[in-house]
Amino acid sequence: MNETTNEFYENLFTPGTALSELKFDGFCDWFVRLSDVSVHWEYQPSYVLSQCSYLLGGLITFIHACNHGGRLPYLWLTTILHGLAVESISYIHPDIDNFWHSQTFLIFLGRRLPLHIIVLYPVFIYNSSIAAAKARLSKWSEPFAVGLLVVLIDIAYDIVSVNFLHWTWHDTDPNIYDRHYWVPWNSYYFHATFAASFTFWFHFTREVFCESDGKWLADKR
Repeated sequence: MNETTNEFYENLFTPGTALSELKFDGFCDWFVRLSDVSVHWEYQPSYVLSQCSYLLGGLITFIHACNHGGRLPYLWLTTILHGLAVESISYIHPDIDNFWHSQTFLIFLGRRLPLHIIVLYPVFIYNSSIAAAKARLSKWSEPFAVGLLVVLIDIAYDIVSVNFLHWTWHDTDPNIYDRHYWVPWNSYYFHATFAASFTFWFHFTREVFCESDGKWLADKR
């Protein structure tokens, strides 16, 4: 990265900075950026702690999935893929490109996708799926239970994160005008519906394409 581009990027760490555009030194610089974590700790220590919490949560859920086997590793992996797809589409579709994460020590896709957001999805959906499964609900109600559990996890996270500027929402977008402690109600609706639909399709595809004796057992083939 040349000196001009590097200085331009460093301005993102200064509170109150307003930039009309981001400049990148080639594809690699656009795809991923690694920076000094001490700089982030200086300006947003709560954000660093939040990132570490979700990275740890992602690691714990991964270990749990690997230890218990069956379809749980597939559940963990598909939550990651689900999150990557949702986040990536959000950054390129103008109708839903209405939020911005603060900068982190490791960030992807044009400074838009922090590392911890990738593992946030298994922390939300994987844990909620396991909890809902323990309740032994009916097939039709379990996806809705997962969606509600995800929202329960997300409520506190959203409110605290917006308060500490871990990310921000577009101020004038009418789609997210109605808010709860500055968090758009649509955010909760998004998490509930996407988690519920993800759960439905995850188990429905097993019934259609797999040969197993239970929803958490891997394919016999």
